[in-house]
Amino acid sequence: MSDGGDFEPKHILYGWLAGVSAQSPHQQDAWDFLSFALGKDRLSSFLETNAPITGRTSFLEDESIVEAYPVVTALPEGIEEGTLLPRIPELTEIMLRISQTVSAIQSEQVELDPAMDQLNDDVLAILIASGRVTP
Repeated sequence: MSDGGDFEPKHILYGWLAGVSAQSPHQQDAWDFLSFALGKDRLSSFLETNAPITGRTSFLEDESIVEAYPVVTALPEGIEEGTLLPRIPELTEIMLRISQTVSAIQSEQVELDPAMDQLNDDVLAILIASGRVTP
């Protein structure tokens, strides 16, 4: 894999943004659901399904998670030093592909270089299909 060229590596910030409307007649129920769905106890489900994880760092205290998914140790630095990605409709699909690829590499299901080559092809195809990039 190449060294990435002349660009300085950056952490990216992308994840969950959730809230409850002040006009909601069921505010507490909504907050209870968000606490359940995005809580520490659910983190393993995100990791197991290659979904983007929450910005919660308390899970780093769970040695079994850190041992199974060592990539999560990069989260605190990413939160502190990260940069935002542009909000384009295709970003969700692109981030899902990136998450799945990183997880597959980390779990040694695929080799690094071919997986990154495929990821580049996949992202390019998404951007071409959206009309953002002309082949």
